Amino acid sequence: MLVMPPTKREVDAHARAQERAAGYLGGSAPKLLLAAAQDLCAERGPYATTAQIAERAGVSEDLIFRYYG
Repeated sequence: MLVMPPTKREVDAHARAQERAAGYLGGSAPKLLLAAAQDLCAERGPYATTAQIAERAGVSEDLIFRYYG
């Protein structure tokens, strides 16, 4: 499988997610997940997977289902 390197836009979005994560205290998973989902939808349309959202937010995929069903 060919894996493409991340684009500058993806790198910048990941950096923003990390900055947000560093600024939040406990109980922030819903905010991180929402911000990651918004970034990914802006980049890739509404077809981002839960795994991509969780990775971008820096949380486990299980938290998506805990907070958003």
